[in-house]
Amino acid sequence: SIVAGIEAVEVVPGRCEVIDEGQNFSVIVDRADNPKALEAMLTALKGSAENILTVVGCRGDED
Repeated sequence: SIVAGIEAVEVVPGRCEVIDEGQNFSVIVDRADNPKALEAMLTALKGSAENILTVVGCRGDED
């Protein structure tokens, strides 16, 4: 069934990956490759939390 197929999909590491280590706040990792991807992720999360803290890292071999 469609539902079973969707439930069987594995998380792609680094793409809106939820990290739950028992902390009392949410951690979502997304390897946004460019400013548009980062903007899209933040837009998707907007309204889901009162405060969003963003940590951005860039690969050294990219512009």
